[in-house]
Amino acid sequence: MNDDNVINMPTPLTVLADKLRAAYAREKTTRAAWIDAMLDVANLLVEARDRFQSNQDFSVWLMTNDLDEYGKNDRAALINIGREARLARMVMEEGQSDSVRLIWEEMQKRIAWAAERTELVRVPNAGNTPPEGTPSESPAVSAAKVDIEPEPEPESETATIEVAQPIEPPAEEPPVGRGIIKRALMDMPHAALLAEYFTHRNAQGALARLFKTRGQGADLRDLVVESIRGGFFGPPTEYTPRHDETQPNLRLVLPWMKNRSFCSRFNLLRPSERAELREIMFPLMQEDPQLKDPANEYLLVPLFERRRKSIEEERRRQLLAADAMAKVQRAAAQPDSSAAATTVYIAYGTPLWPLPRDDIKALYTFAELEAACNFSRFLMGQLREPDGRPAKPLSMKIIANHLIKYARPLYPGFADAVSAFFDAYVANPEGESKMPRVPINMG
Repeated sequence: MNDDNVINMPTPLTVLADKLRAAYAREKTTRAAWIDAMLDVANLLVEARDRFQSNQDFSVWLMTNDLDEYGKNDRAALINIGREARLARMVMEEGQSDSVRLIWEEMQKRIAWAAERTELVRVPNAGNTPPEGTPSESPAVSAAKVDIEPEPEPESETATIEVAQPIEPPAEEPPVGRGIIKRALMDMPHAALLAEYFTHRNAQGALARLFKTRGQGADLRDLVVESIRGGFFGPPTEYTPRHDETQPNLRLVLPWMKNRSFCSRFNLLRPSERAELREIMFPLMQEDPQLKDPANEYLLVPLFERRRKSIEEERRRQLLAADAMAKVQRAAAQPDSSAAATTVYIAYGTPLWPLPRDDIKALYTFAELEAACNFSRFLMGQLREPDGRPAKPLSMKIIANHLIKYARPLYPGFADAVSAFFDAYVANPEGESKMPRVPINMG
């Protein structure tokens, strides 16, 4: 047989590797999509692991196929999650965590809780072995299957089966301190509300010390109250700031947040950071009530960052505009020099001076415009193509904008004038120009 006619069929492991790559690449833009994708990855890792005799062989296969996206601990957690997919989906949908290791730890707690509270089927007989026809199971396996009730066997003279009722868990006792105002908070405003929502036995003392911080404590207390009354705080919590009294972070007002690196960036003793919560975080959650859900924390953090950067950029722009406007107003209030009052400057068909007083868009003074024109013409003379020809107008504009961005924080008027010059040049390179006279010592 000719080898050219032989079709190489994919092996099961090759097919499995392709499925894993596709699962890794799935979009995880929403919580539901993330859960579906992670469960697919977990199930495929279980199927792949079962095809190898050792962890080492499995790891080698993953590395060979460029599938070692997760570390060994996360991979082990995913394999365990895949073997208990039904429970895993339940834990994930409750939004406990986005970490696969923490999800598996939560699953282990629930499995252990079920094993402790469900009695095993007891079969008393002489040989201490199950009756004939009853499948043999280990106690651990029987305890884990809490959703399957054993069927009663027909009565017999030699063996009886007793099915014990599940043990009812004891009624949950309210946490110590819930609703009870301790001496530390006794004389403080909103003491009853704070005692109701901070239930840890040490919380009230830590809160009292924090809220008595000179100059900042009262407003910090009011911020916590605003969070509770606005519905942002969530249910009563065991969180206590006793370890964060020198730098209370975001969890003081949003204790349900799990992203500790994001929370620890805040120091709520700083007025500016309390203002960010009032101006950005709380309004975001008010606009979209779904952001109050802990399961949507992964949406809240990037939305907060985007709005904060947008507000900072707008404030910076307003400050620059106000500074430039003040310069223009100061220049307008002073008697114009003969040159500024009578000179007209045109760049490539676009008038740059005098400024239109009713629509000030180019925020620069007469002196700044002259300096910008001289700088721009010098720069144009230096920018050339490799063959010696002048650079194209758009290339010159891009390079000029890159240069002036470093001067803009200190000289915004000069930077605006340079931008106006090159905008005019790009729009009409052959247009009429009337420029300042080039200084003798320039070039």
